Amino acid sequence: MKVLSVLLMVLLLAYAFTGLQDVRADEADEDYKFGLKYFKGDGVTQNYTEALKWFKKSADEGYAKSQYAIGVMYDNGNGVTQNHAEALKWYQKAANQGYAKAQANIAAMYYEGQGVSQNYQEAFNWLMKAAAQGDADAQYNISLMYGKGQGVTQNKAEAIKWLHKAANQGHQKAKELLQKLQ
Repeated sequence: MKVLSVLLMVLLLAYAFTGLQDVRADEADEDYKFGLKYFKGDGVTQNYTEALKWFKKSADEGYAKSQYAIGVMYDNGNGVTQNHAEALKWYQKAANQGYAKAQANIAAMYYEGQGVSQNYQEAFNWLMKAAAQGDADAQYNISLMYGKGQGVTQNKAEAIKWLHKAANQGHQKAKELLQKLQ
């Protein structure tokens, strides 16, 4: 009987914990949405300080979209002093959770040498992570890197392959470039 009671208690705690995680995820998403409203001035007066407050609350819960948004704020100097190293830190948190936009932004930082030493190979590696998740911008940029031989051996066939992947998702620049090539 004791074993059954302990097993029942463990199951109830596991169920309660799962429900608590769902509630936290919902709260983090709501906090992100509040931050986004303040960031854009959507229905409220635009206020980057307030946006950052809501994004940080959500980011502290591990919410990738908020971590990415904080990275954007530091990257562009929205309401904070522009700081590429700080942007990279926040992008990295989101990228480590598989957030494709953050991975693509890290790639851009390596490509441009913003906050890091310019490194085409590292940029290419980050783009591949985002592209694997279907990010059309990343796929387009991979095609350009293959075409120019930046960070990877120049390969026109691979460039065309990635250009098609982006175009098939409606990427306008990819479509235009494919038309020029034909």
